[in-house]
Amino acid sequence: MTIGIPGSGKSTTLRGLLAGLDHSIINADLVREELLGDASSMEKGGWVWDTIDERYASLIRSDVSHVGLDFMNLRSRDRKKYILPALSLGREVHLLFFPMQSDRAIYHQSLRGRRVPGHVIEDKARKMQMASEYEIENCKVYVVRWNLD
Repeated sequence: MTIGIPGSGKSTTLRGLLAGLDHSIINADLVREELLGDASSMEKGGWVWDTIDERYASLIRSDVSHVGLDFMNLRSRDRKKYILPALSLGREVHLLFFPMQSDRAIYHQSLRGRRVPGHVIEDKARKMQMASEYEIENCKVYVVRWNLD
């Protein structure tokens, strides 16, 4: 599971880590694109998240070895709803935290096609929570730092 603000390198890192392995990645932007025709649309959020939750529940019960969740996952209480079912099925859970200053993420966003507005990135950076005690005790926790200089 990736945890970080837009532009922090979550998708790039997750794709690289899982390349060559039996895996499936659930990417919130791609689900929005598929359902709504627009990766940046925040309309019908309930439908999007219900779809993500259904796909995740199906995948963790499948034979797929590695299931990647590629979206912000900023709050520990929101992450727990994905952690608990995986642990109950005996799966190992890895949390990849991408701490990045909002100005660096805004710069990184400027290098790619889709851009999240700066004020949104700054708001998400304020809301990001690092690993809780529960997560540290029950998951493998990693901190990923990018050097964009």
